[in-house]
Amino acid sequence: MFNYILYRIAQWLVLTLPRRMSYALAVFLSDLHFWFSPRERRWVRNNLKAILGSEQNLHFLNRQVFWNFGKYLVDFLRTPHLDRSNMQNFIELENLHFIDEELKIGNGVIVISAHLGNWELGGMGMAAAGYRVLVAALEHKDSRVNDFFIKQRTMQGVEVATLKNAGKKCWEALKANKFVALVADRDFSGTGIAVKFFGKDTLIPKGPAVFSRRNKTAIVPAFVIRQPDDRFKLIFEPPIKPIITNNEENDIKEMAQRYADAIEGYVRRYPTQWLVFREFWIKEH
Repeated sequence: MFNYILYRIAQWLVLTLPRRMSYALAVFLSDLHFWFSPRERRWVRNNLKAILGSEQNLHFLNRQVFWNFGKYLVDFLRTPHLDRSNMQNFIELENLHFIDEELKIGNGVIVISAHLGNWELGGMGMAAAGYRVLVAALEHKDSRVNDFFIKQRTMQGVEVATLKNAGKKCWEALKANKFVALVADRDFSGTGIAVKFFGKDTLIPKGPAVFSRRNKTAIVPAFVIRQPDDRFKLIFEPPIKPIITNNEENDIKEMAQRYADAIEGYVRRYPTQWLVFREFWIKEH
C-alpha cells in the first residue's frame, strides 16, 4: 500500500511540474538514495569496477547511475503525456530495417534489451510507430502497484505478459508475427543460463534463445539510450539468427552468449546508464 501511494504521489508531481524541474527533483532524491543505501551503493560500485576495470572516478560514476535511475522513473511516470504525435520527437528509431526484414519472414521477431537507458520506452516507441508489441514484465507483489505499472505500458498500445503467462503469450505473439520484447540481462525465473559477461560468469534468461530456436525466429538486440538532451535513441543491432543443430543445449547456450555479448558492448559504452542495483556476477568460491 505504501509503495502504491508513493508512486501515485510521484506521478502527480511529474505530471504537474515541468520535465526539467521533475528531473532536478529526481536527481536530488536519487542523491539521498545514494547516501542512505550503502548496500546498493556498494553493488553498483562493484558492477562499475567490473565493467571499467578501474577504480578511477567510481564515486562520481556511481552517483550518476543513481541519477539516471531517478530520471528513468520520471520518464516512465510521465507516460500519460506521451502520444503518437510527440513520441517520435522523444525517441529516434535507428536501424529499423532489421525489424522489418525479420517480420517479412513471418515468424515474428524477438527483441532483447537490458536494464539500460530507458528500456520501458522501447516497446512504447515501437507501438507508437504502428508495430504490434508484446513485452514481458516482472510482476510486482502488490497488486495495485502491478496494475499501475501495467496501465502505464498499455496506455501506449503495448500488450503486457507477466512471468506467470509469458511463455504462452510469447508463443502466441510470435505465431501471429508480432514484435516480442524481452529484457535479457537479469534472470528472475531461477532457470537462467550461464554466460561470460565482462569475462566473468553470470546467469541470464535463456527464454529468448529457446523461443528463437523452436520457432525459427531471429533475435534482434535493441537498446534505448539516453542522449545528452535527455531524448532517447532506440538502436537496433543486426539479428542473431537461430542456431539449429542436433545439440539443442549447445545451440541455446551459443545464442545466449551472443546476446550477452551484444548487451556487454552497450553496457561498456554506457556504464552509468546500466541500472542494475544488485550483485550481478556469480560469486567465485
